[in-house]
Amino acid sequence: MHRHVHRLADTDPSDPRVRAWSAVLTQQRGGLVPAGVAVSHHTAAAIWGLEGVPADPVDHVVVPAGWPGHSRPCLRLHRTTLLPADHGRVDGLPVTGIAQTVLHLAGMLRRTAAVVVADSALRTRRVGRVDLVAAAARASGRGSARGRQVVDLCREGVDSCPETLLRLVLVDAGLPEPAVATRVCDGIGVPVARADLAYPDSLVWIEYDGYEVHTERAAFRRDRERQNMLVGRGWLVLRFADRDLGRPRQIAEQIRAALAAAPARVDALPAGLSPETARARATMRSPFPVAGRPSRPVPRRQSA
Repeated sequence: MHRHVHRLADTDPSDPRVRAWSAVLTQQRGGLVPAGVAVSHHTAAAIWGLEGVPADPVDHVVVPAGWPGHSRPCLRLHRTTLLPADHGRVDGLPVTGIAQTVLHLAGMLRRTAAVVVADSALRTRRVGRVDLVAAAARASGRGSARGRQVVDLCREGVDSCPETLLRLVLVDAGLPEPAVATRVCDGIGVPVARADLAYPDSLVWIEYDGYEVHTERAAFRRDRERQNMLVGRGWLVLRFADRDLGRPRQIAEQIRAALAAAPARVDALPAGLSPETARARATMRSPFPVAGRPSRPVPRRQSA
């Protein structure tokens, strides 16, 4: 696997844990792995099962500052001193914690790709956004500013990598950031629908439809029933697919137009159509601007 490191014949060399153990064992001293040595970056992300991480043939390992080892073509050493809170173990394997792994990748990947990974980390439910914020606050040195920017953009409740990409398309276009995982409930408070993204104050519901999931017969039927229910409650439902992500300007223009038309559209809906309609009408009539929705001019009394 690596110089002086062999694998058992019945193990799979493509298994992330086999690769990770082989990388760590290159740094053993006296038959032991010293404290402060752990797999990191892409290698750690594979161990934690994070999504959206670009493939990397190089194994990554963090070692203490001043460590005498050196990188090789298939092994990259990162010299840094991490706090105990930034380390973890998976079945005995020393690995950087999920939060620290996200920050490491934020310093190597483009911002959009790094936010996709951060949302994926939150999706594992092994770490919360508060943990990412705390890790970013104690980080310093190269890449720490990018890490804080990525953590600021990540959100809990995102179901897939394309949903993150769709949200960032809107944010990068200068639109208000949509809410994640908005729920609609029936008359007794039971959730009956959950939006990928939404502008509740404008009654704009946004879905990303992955082909593998939404073309299955039962899911296809549920999608139509749910969309009819949402339209009946006053929502404008917009659906996007993989090809749309390659046309971000078109997505942004469509959402911008929907938000601009929202005040007139919501005003035209019957007042008692749904609780969401009533809240949207009340919010749009408020004289105080609310973040994330189009504002309406407040009429002023003309002086005599």
